[in-house]
Amino acid sequence: MNIAFSGQMDIETCNTAERALQLLTTKSFHLLISDWHLPGISGVVLISRARRMHPDIRIVFTTASPNADLEERIRSVADVYMVKPFKAAELAQQIQTMLGEIS
Repeated sequence: MNIAFSGQMDIETCNTAERALQLLTTKSFHLLISDWHLPGISGVVLISRARRMHPDIRIVFTTASPNADLEERIRSVADVYMVKPFKAAELAQQIQTMLGEIS
């Protein structure tokens, strides 16, 4: 996926939500992209904790298993909620829009 952004961008990837939370305690990020199903704690827990730690962080939340019971909670925390399958271009557009809002 190719996302055009004017300026420098540091990207970190994590294998678990716990690792992402560790990074969030030591660094500031403009954007967090998470899936629901992660090893260890769920993506829902991750984005909730990330939002409490960094109220201004932009959050994209993805899932292939939409859940009506949790959808309202997810939408209250995430800036963008995307149900799979979606096209890479759709995700790229969401990211560009959010990064453009903070540049």
